Parts: sequence; C-alpha cells; structure tokens
Amino acid sequence: MGEEDAKDPPTQLEKKIIRQIEYYFGDKNLPRDKFLQEKIHQDNGWVTLECLTTFNRLKSLSTDFDEIFKALEKSKSGLLELDTTNKKIRRNLEKAVPSRIDHEANRLAKLKTLYVKGFPTEYTLDNIEEFFEGKGDVIFIKMRRDDTSKFKGSIFVEFATQEMANNFLQQDLAIDESVLEKMTREDYYKKKDEEKKAGKGKGKQNEGDKEETEDKDAFVAGCVIHFKGAGEGTSREDLKALFGGTYDIKWVDFNRNDTEGFIQFKEEGTAQKAIDTLKEANGGKVMINGVEATLRVVEGEEETKYWEKSKKDRQTMRQKKASKGNRNRGNKRSRQETSSNVKNGGTKPKGSGQHKRFDNDDNDDVKEEKEEIKEDTNKEVNEGEPEAKKVKAE
Repeated sequence: MGEEDAKDPPTQLEKKIIRQIEYYFGDKNLPRDKFLQEKIHQDNGWVTLECLTTFNRLKSLSTDFDEIFKALEKSKSGLLELDTTNKKIRRNLEKAVPSRIDHEANRLAKLKTLYVKGFPTEYTLDNIEEFFEGKGDVIFIKMRRDDTSKFKGSIFVEFATQEMANNFLQQDLAIDESVLEKMTREDYYKKKDEEKKAGKGKGKQNEGDKEETEDKDAFVAGCVIHFKGAGEGTSREDLKALFGGTYDIKWVDFNRNDTEGFIQFKEEGTAQKAIDTLKEANGGKVMINGVEATLRVVEGEEETKYWEKSKKDRQTMRQKKASKGNRNRGNKRSRQETSSNVKNGGTKPKGSGQHKRFDNDDNDDVKEEKEEIKEDTNKEVNEGEPEAKKVKAE
C-alpha cells in the first residue's frame, strides 16, 4: 500500500472497521473474551482475519481482507500490529492486557461510563456511533433492548477518559428536538434505588424494579445454541460442564432424558465461538454422553421467539419465588402468634409440636428452580422441532 493511501483520512466504513476490531482487542472486551484469549495464546498473540471475519459485527461491515488492512493502517491508536502477508492481527505486545478482576480498572471504567436516554428507537449502532463522532473517544456502547431486541432509546456509553465523559455531560444535546437525558452510571443506579425505596407505583412493579428486570431479560444477540443428540441420562450439570468450559452460561434449557435442548450464554455473539472452540478441541465432533450432537446457532425469528418464551418462563419463576416468600413470611407470623398465645396461657393447635412445619404447595416446584445469575455488562421454530422446554436458571 502506498504512503499516500495511508495518509488519507479514513472513510466512514473504515472508521467502523477500526472501531470494531480495536474493540475486540481492547481493554473492555479482550480480558473477558475467552475465545479470543484462547486464540491469541495459540499463536503468540496473532489471530487470523479468517477467524475475525466470522464475528457477526465485523462480517456485516466487511470480509475483504485488503479493505480491512487498509482501514487498520489508518488507525492512530497503536493498539494493533498487522501481518499483511499472513493475514493476521494481534494486540501490541507492549500494551499488556488488563486483568478481568482489576478492581481499580473496573472502578475507573464506571466513573467514565454514562447513561444517555432520548435516542430514536429506530436508531442502529451505526447511527449512535456517528452521533458520538467529535464528542470524545468512545470505547464501548451498550444499546439497551427489550426482550424482542427492540432498542429502548437509551444506552450506556464508556469514554476513553473521565474528562471526556464530564465534557459530554456538560453539553446540551438534542435529537429531533428531543433533549437527551444524561447522567453518570452511578447516578442512574442511585436514582433507581431511590425510586424503589420511595415505593413509587404501589400495586404494580416499581419503575426501578422494572428497569432492572428488563436489563436481566434484555435480548442479547447470538448467544443461544440449539443442540440435538444427547446420551441417555444426560443432565443439565453434564451440559454445563461441556459447554461452560470456555464461556459463561446463563441458562440451560433441558430436561433429563431429552435428546435436544438449548444453551444460552451470557455474552453477545458467543454461541458460534463456543461451537467453534468445542469442535476444534474434539476433532470436529461434539459428543454428549457418548452421542454425537449437531449444534447450530439460533438466529432470525426463531431467536426472537426463543427470547420471548424465555422471558415468560423467567417471569413465572420470579412470581413463584415471590409467592413462596410471602407464604414463608405468613407462616413465620403464624408461628410467632402461636408461640405468643401459648406463653399467655393459650394452647397449641392439635397435632402441633415444637418442630411442626407448615406445608407449602410450591415446595416441589421451587426445588427445581435455581437463583438467576446476576448480570453486572443476532426466528420461527422449524416445523417438526419441539417447543423449548421450561427454562431453568443455572
């Protein structure tokens, strides 16, 4: 590539390519991306473009190796090293990868992360990235979505420095005459806590609770695998051990003695990476309790419907847990009242004893339900395939 070409300012597409690949190898993503970490350890930090262009976001931008290298040569960050001969990229070895459990780094990241609300719900990530151009160096944008993947008009955005975040907060900004609501991430969660404590919206779910629940149930693209083929007696624990070795699992949708089910990972875009990792480690085959399984990423309308059903299942579980809590509190009061009556000269009910337990009709169901994993942070089911079983939180 000529020297003059390298001096040309990057086009809009080239800017997007640079942002995306530098995000893959950046401080935010790389410490927690087990698939990429495994790849960089295999070849002294190098990752082939052939591998990177299987990632959904980059694939949607470009799969032309020459075009990608042309863009990256215009980057000024110094984060990446390029091997144009062998078509590989790696993070600059002089820039150490931070630890995922670097508490100080996590604290500083929160200080320069903002909550921004007021974007049109039809906006895409490209629209939002273009909006932030010239407003500071952005290293991470999380679009907040509902369970059907629809953008809710609000985001979390992390700037490169706290000063940039503060400068953005001081700007009066609007889109189509709609003024943007802006606050620090910390202030956002404080506000929600205060709303919950104030008990707003009695008789219905508080707005703070609703926001928190929506975040837990929010659609995350590309993280669900459907598998078909499992040996007799396969349990959810077996599946967790097999699929959870590389990426963190959020849900396992499977009942013992079934032969197919779903695995849902916590982070976006990890389903295909998990499949590739398993196949690579096992000679191209994935065996579940002695039976070869077929794996595929759940996409399109099937993915949307799966998330809709998952949300309903999780809501049902929460309702049962809340019902159990109310029953237990009522039982505790009853025991206290009985004890008080006895002390004041009353008598115990017939058949009652010191270790009497109050029955709970939900006990059998609750035993099968596990606590949801707390989060911090691309659709019709094929004919002949069974509807997803009741989702279990792992």
